[in-house]
Amino acid sequence: MKRSLHYFLLSMLVIMCACTKERDTPEPEEIGAGAKCIVTEIRTEHINSGINNSLSKFEYDEQKRLIALTEFLAQDYTAYYTFKYNSNGKLEQRELTFTEGGATEYYTNYNYNIAGNMIKSETFSKGSSPERLQERVLYTYNSENLPIQERRFNYYSNTPLTFHRNFHYTNGLMTKVELVDANEVMYAEEFISYSNHQIPYNGDDAYKKTIIGVGYPFKYFISNLIQNDKNGNVQQSGSYTGHFTIMPDGKLATFTRSYQDGKGISSHYTYKCE
Repeated sequence: MKRSLHYFLLSMLVIMCACTKERDTPEPEEIGAGAKCIVTEIRTEHINSGINNSLSKFEYDEQKRLIALTEFLAQDYTAYYTFKYNSNGKLEQRELTFTEGGATEYYTNYNYNIAGNMIKSETFSKGSSPERLQERVLYTYNSENLPIQERRFNYYSNTPLTFHRNFHYTNGLMTKVELVDANEVMYAEEFISYSNHQIPYNGDDAYKKTIIGVGYPFKYFISNLIQNDKNGNVQQSGSYTGHFTIMPDGKLATFTRSYQDGKGISSHYTYKCE
C-alpha cells in the first residue's frame, strides 16, 4: 500500500485549486509574476474519485533548493522526503521514510551526462531485506537536449514490468507522447497543449521531472490533454482540461484538472516571497 501511494504521489503532486478570480488566458505581462517567490504548500483535492485529499509542505536551503518535502496523504499515512545535491548543484539523491526522522525506506539516485541532463534514475527499497532495486528509468535526448525517450523498468514483482514513452516537440514544447508496452507496441497517444501560466516551482530541473509528469520538461501548465488508445478512441479517464485562478499580483493561485469522466484534481498554492 505504501509503495503504490508513493508512486501515485509522484505523478499527481502538481495539481491545484482555490477561490480567486478565474481566467484561463492571462495577459502576457502576468507571465513570470512572483518569480522571487517559492512554493511552501500545496493543498490538493480529489474530486469524485474517493481518494483522500492531501497537503504538501516544502522546505528549502539558502540557494532555494528543495531539501525536504512532507506529504500528508491521510490520517495514518505521511511521507517524508529529503534531497541531496552534488557539487554541481544537481539533485543527487532522494530519500523517503514514513516516520519523521525514521530509517530510510526508499532512496533514488540520479545520474547525468556531460551536458547536465538526467540520463538515469534508480530507486531502491532499503526497508526490505535484502535491499533491492525497485525501478530504473533511462532517458535519451536529442541534439537540443530535449528528452525524446523514457524507458522504465519496474522490479516490484518477480517478473519485471517494462514500458517506455516517446516524446515529440513543436517549437520546443512537448506536444505528443507515445506510450509503448514491453513488446514495443504503442497502446496510447497523448496530445498536449499549454496555457501561458508558468509552473511556480524553483526546484532542480531533475526533481521537477520526477514530480511533474515523469519525463515531461514542463515550463507551463497544461491547458488540454487528450489521450487516445491505439485505435484513436479518446480515453475519458486520461483526458482533461486545465483551469486556473490568478492572484492579484499575477501568481498562479490554483490549477484544476477536469477529466472527461467527471473526476478532477484541484490544488491550491501557498507562497513565501522575498
